[in-house]
Amino acid sequence: MKMNRKTIALKKENALLSSNEIVTMQTAITKIKNTVEKIQTNVRVLLGSGSQITYISEKLAQKLKVIKEFDQEIHLVTFG
Repeated sequence: MKMNRKTIALKKENALLSSNEIVTMQTAITKIKNTVEKIQTNVRVLLGSGSQITYISEKLAQKLKVIKEFDQEIHLVTFG
């Protein structure tokens, strides 16, 4: 791979994003439903415009009686 200034800048940006930088994101409260089991509940969602996958807590999955496809550990730092 040929390196140029643009490539290096992108690598630096990625490194900054994954370091100790603080990133704030929008949230919203909405209703979520399991239409098969006729179960619904209000939840707070984290909105990420670049998101490529959706996560829910194990507690919410159990409450909605949905089947888990796989486990993945994620780390969140919250405030407030």
